[in-house]
Amino acid sequence: MSTKVFLASVLVSLVIMAPLAYFILPMLYPNMKGIETDEDEGIVLQSIYEEFETVAYIEDYTLKYELIDATEVTITTQGESFLAILFTMQAIMTISSLMVGSLAFDISLAVEGVGNRTLKVVYTDVTNPGSIRQMPVDVTINFVTNSLIAGNYTVGVYWRSETNQGGASSLVGYNVADYMFPRSLWVQEMKA
Repeated sequence: MSTKVFLASVLVSLVIMAPLAYFILPMLYPNMKGIETDEDEGIVLQSIYEEFETVAYIEDYTLKYELIDATEVTITTQGESFLAILFTMQAIMTISSLMVGSLAFDISLAVEGVGNRTLKVVYTDVTNPGSIRQMPVDVTINFVTNSLIAGNYTVGVYWRSETNQGGASSLVGYNVADYMFPRSLWVQEMKA
């Protein structure tokens, strides 16, 4: 095969393949850099995962919301995106031996200036067994925001008691060395 025939065949191949690559590859690989498609929605733009290994403690007389022991992160968004957030915590609810009726705690996952999702932890007892009771509580809260503009957003987790039993009952987010159950907060910015 002569050099001219070889070069001609390479040139013809390039002329045929270039338009095919230009039009077909974006359909096969929609997430290629620089290519905007409707299928870009939901792509993770950034992710922050934090574990909080301190013991967090609230007594039943705390009736106003307070931040759970520095359980917050700040994220700077690019805009035209939304946040998908997950908070988890394992806790122990300690119920006083004198408590009769209901004991309730609210745990709220909040995005400052955007909204929140709140979980209620409730224990009700109509008898007085005369002993302290402890009950494990698994807390999982999900929150997906609407589309956000570019900016800084602080995501925090707050809690409060709804019932004042005089401080005899509590909710403790624990992190015992033998068990290692830290609180976790996972925030992802996703393309809207």
